[in-house]
Amino acid sequence: MDKRSCFVPETAWIDYHLGKLPPSEEAALRRHRGSCADCLSASREWEALLGAAASPTIVTDPAPADAAVPARAPAGLRARVVLHGAARRAGRALAALCRRRALAAVSIAAVAIALAAFAFQGLGGSKPSVDPQDYAERHEPNAALVLSRPDTVVYRLGSSTVLPAGAVAPLTRETVWINRRTHELFVLMEGMIPSGDLDVQLWAYADGNASNLGLLQFNDNLAHLYSSNVRPDEWESLALTLEPKGGSLAPTSPETASVKLDEAE
Repeated sequence: MDKRSCFVPETAWIDYHLGKLPPSEEAALRRHRGSCADCLSASREWEALLGAAASPTIVTDPAPADAAVPARAPAGLRARVVLHGAARRAGRALAALCRRRALAAVSIAAVAIALAAFAFQGLGGSKPSVDPQDYAERHEPNAALVLSRPDTVVYRLGSSTVLPAGAVAPLTRETVWINRRTHELFVLMEGMIPSGDLDVQLWAYADGNASNLGLLQFNDNLAHLYSSNVRPDEWESLALTLEPKGGSLAPTSPETASVKLDEAE
């Protein structure tokens, strides 16, 4: 999990520097950054990374009113940036581990390169967003029922935003539907294709422990996971990580996206 003391996700700063946030949210983040050392550091890191990974037209700070702001960043770029960040964090974590245990430096590079390879593999031609209900009906019929239930709660991974129960939400990069009453969960992720060496794995966190919820399945630059007989009322947060092919018993790399869950009402 992210060890920063602030719960503002790093993906919020990605959206901030890509000019994707509404003016009110952008202003709130800017004010918060002025009083939070963690977020100031994260903002500067992503500004530098985006400056290298994106085209010069991407806005990295508030621009004049007549400046052109992209309405939406390409899905492939955002996925690359998020996973590139995960690779960078993995490299830092493994570097610390190797210093303590005197492991070979090549192991650091191997894992970081593997993460970066997953991030960059085939992400240039992502397709437009699809309707989540239509996708679920075609690929996971049981999940289609979860999406249609009025007491299902919708979360966006990478932020603390909780949408109203029963809301028909537009597809974001990583969206989660949870129904505590029926003990079901559905995750839909846009903008990446599978890797031959890595899988995306979902974890539920409670009391500092991670429980495996399964591996995401890929279909046409989209990935999903449906889980039943789960206990979301016991979870504190959800997180996605990149794991060796076939998954892991416990997370082996830093999270690529996460969301803190509200307590059940």
